[in-house]
Amino acid sequence: MKRRNFIKVTGTAASIPILLNGMKFRVKASPLKNNNKVPVNDKVLVLINLAGGNDGLNTLIPLDQYETLKKVRADILPPESTLLKLSDDLALHSSLSDFKSLYDNEKLCIVQNVGYPLQNQSHFRSTDIWNSGSDSKVYEGSGWLGRLLALQHPDFPGLYPNEDFPDPLAITIGSISSNTLQGEIYDMGMAVAKVDNFQDFLTSGTDTLPDTYAGEELSFIRRLMTQTNEYFSVITDAINKGNNLSDKYPEENENRLADQLKSVAKLISGGLKTQVYVVNLGGFDTHANQVAQDGITGTHAELLSYLSEAVGAFQDDIEKLGIADRVLGMTYSEFGRRIVENASYGTDHGSAAPLFLFGTKVNPLIIGTNPYVDSEVTVRDNLLFENDFRSIYWSVLKDWFELEKTDLETVLFKEHSYLSVIYQNPNSINELELNKNLRIENFYPNPIRALGKIKFYTSNSWLKISIINMQGIELKVLTNQYYSMNNYTLDINTEGLNNGTYILQLQNSTGVVSTNFIVQK
Repeated sequence: MKRRNFIKVTGTAASIPILLNGMKFRVKASPLKNNNKVPVNDKVLVLINLAGGNDGLNTLIPLDQYETLKKVRADILPPESTLLKLSDDLALHSSLSDFKSLYDNEKLCIVQNVGYPLQNQSHFRSTDIWNSGSDSKVYEGSGWLGRLLALQHPDFPGLYPNEDFPDPLAITIGSISSNTLQGEIYDMGMAVAKVDNFQDFLTSGTDTLPDTYAGEELSFIRRLMTQTNEYFSVITDAINKGNNLSDKYPEENENRLADQLKSVAKLISGGLKTQVYVVNLGGFDTHANQVAQDGITGTHAELLSYLSEAVGAFQDDIEKLGIADRVLGMTYSEFGRRIVENASYGTDHGSAAPLFLFGTKVNPLIIGTNPYVDSEVTVRDNLLFENDFRSIYWSVLKDWFELEKTDLETVLFKEHSYLSVIYQNPNSINELELNKNLRIENFYPNPIRALGKIKFYTSNSWLKISIINMQGIELKVLTNQYYSMNNYTLDINTEGLNNGTYILQLQNSTGVVSTNFIVQK
């Protein structure tokens, strides 16, 4: 590796390797000044990149389209009897048993038909679009999470680490930092790569180096490692303090994604306040031998098994470690696959596919409708996208990282639709709204399937309670009358409302309080 390429990979300063569960940390020393303008909370986002283009129709199978799929996927469609049913018309692949368990325990949110307008079917270009959060015809060099971190730390690079921000802002488990962490000017993350014989590489260079070009380059790398070590102590401290409590992880090197997530859990439990982790599972470019001739096993089934096992162990771990409420996980892949199988027991580049979010704070919903498969579908046809991937980004930034609208538009360039992927506890009303004259005491259940209830307190006043859609249009008035000072319970009837997110608004002479709720029939 040439020196200029090494600097490009490792950052503007240097790198320090650290061993964690067999993973070599290449820490970029990028000092940042503590002068953030956008508040930083303690929430953590873990992104799982399913590299290669995951086949959504072999991951989340629409049972109401099964007979049509049998005709166009005769060789690769899993037998219906093997599928893990989520409902009468939707099921997971049999390899996703841990995902099924997460769904049953209300820790999995599924967004169907995720994509974007004018889908690009190039791996590299579509990955750039997902990482940047830009329109498909716009070439944007920065990543959506890089812009978030740059907004929170506008003076990067400055005097970092410091007392308030001693830890790396973001970590990628991989050979280079993910482009999703690239800021407008600087890479806001650091990279992690697994390297054999790590202890030999870690030494400070007391051994004799070969008098070769490779020896010269290794000497250069060692000099950089010894010159800059800003993050060495905090990461080492996190490794020493961290722990893994789950017994569900497979043996090391048996599941490469599980190894990565195990390291992430240890770092978080060790006190590292890094906000974003990116991990990777490659191999989803399944043009051939996606499925074995039995229709059950094969490359894709193995990949889904890795994904399910790794996520299941990670979620079990962070719950036992007591950090689960701070951690949100999300999968993404550059595109789905074609509807019709090819002649090699595989599928070609497609468009829309499902996206999964997991954790104790997700809204345990299936957002979107089952994809429709026309009986006259051809090899060139693709699934239509229903949910723009940037709507998920928008919603995560809004509800998880608590960004205001102006900051959301800065990160994602423009406003996008809101999807209720994060559960908003109706009891967690802003304290400014909890006044002595009007307050929501409780709201349940959420989501509502048919009937719900709201418990509220009001002072002596005329009170109006209404249901409003996310565009601000009043759809239904539940009550509009005078109330004496007291606590009350009111039934909420969702008849006439489609599945989706709504606002329940209470207004009296002293002010307005509101909360979001979900209708899922």
